[in-house]
Amino acid sequence: MQQLTEEEVALIELRISHGVSDGSLRNDLLDHYCCYVEEQLSRGCDFETAYNNAAKAISPNGTHEIQEELFFLLTFKKQTNMKRIVLSSGVFSALLLSMGIVLKFLHMPGASVGIVFGVALFSLLFLPALAITKMRERQGRGKLLPVAGTLSGMLISFSVVFLVMHWPGAIILGYLAAAVLLLAYAPLFVAAGLRQPGMRTNSIVTVVLIIAGCGLWLTLVASPKGVAIADRSATEYLVKNERILQNELKHTAAYGTKPSASPAMTALGRTIFNHCEALKAYIIKRETGIASLVHVTDATKLLIKDHWIDNNYFTEQKEMLGKVYNLSSAIAAYNAAYGTWPAADVQSMPTASVILKTADGQAMVNGKAISVLNELIQLQMIALQNEMALASR
Repeated sequence: MQQLTEEEVALIELRISHGVSDGSLRNDLLDHYCCYVEEQLSRGCDFETAYNNAAKAISPNGTHEIQEELFFLLTFKKQTNMKRIVLSSGVFSALLLSMGIVLKFLHMPGASVGIVFGVALFSLLFLPALAITKMRERQGRGKLLPVAGTLSGMLISFSVVFLVMHWPGAIILGYLAAAVLLLAYAPLFVAAGLRQPGMRTNSIVTVVLIIAGCGLWLTLVASPKGVAIADRSATEYLVKNERILQNELKHTAAYGTKPSASPAMTALGRTIFNHCEALKAYIIKRETGIASLVHVTDATKLLIKDHWIDNNYFTEQKEMLGKVYNLSSAIAAYNAAYGTWPAADVQSMPTASVILKTADGQAMVNGKAISVLNELIQLQMIALQNEMALASR
């Protein structure tokens, strides 16, 4: 059998390396190619003919196909496990999210848990697993497309959850998701589609839909300037309400010496007023840095932002959370006394907006800062008006 020269072996190795990057596979193929070429040379074929016959017999579709098949066989178990993770995480996340949405519409407990865990499973397990699966099917820069799509999907999901849970940063996450879609995913998608003549039209149409969807979402979202204008307007409205309250307090002082028709209600009204004043002072101090709105002369220089207040808002000062519980108890006692006083000009205290009752009977605050402050002022106004009404009978 005719032996190959070192130059011919080097030429065969060079041609094989164009389609095979794995060193072990390249050595095995080189051995097969050399044996086949030597056999062809012994039959009287020239080198090029012998090499072409070897290529047709060993790798008719190119050496890269052999490497892809080897990679598939080596990673088949991993791919199977990854597909199982994709399917199972997708099904469980969809079930949890659906359960959370149904419970939310029915106003039943467990809605937040279902939505948060469903989106977390979808964003942190399903989307990354799906991206890894898609990346293994692509080469080179094509792997960036699943990464960009996964990142935008995660940002959109977390933006919705943050918005539903009233957590800060929801709008910023939405802006980032739109930026990734428009600046990363859309260009990569177009570039991948333009390389395939049959996909050019579909790629352009898909990108147009992405741009239109992001544009519609950005149209619905208030701009930073619009939010600042709304916050300033709401702050000025709050300052006006505080001025009305202070005027009402001055008028009530004129009745201070008159006996009340219901001393118990009057005492409870004063207790409610003081609890509301303490909570207002804490919120205003935390939001603006000033102690009170009483001495504010120019409301345009004050700004209370659209922050959400719940019981966690008072974690820095536990005594403030005690004020919430005491306020709830005082309101309950006040309304109980109101039920025994048949007077058309005396009002009961509203409880559904600011002070809510949970399933275990605990009181809680739940609302935006401006709304909570306005409703605390409303409770104080009712207490003062009822005090004047009881003193005037």
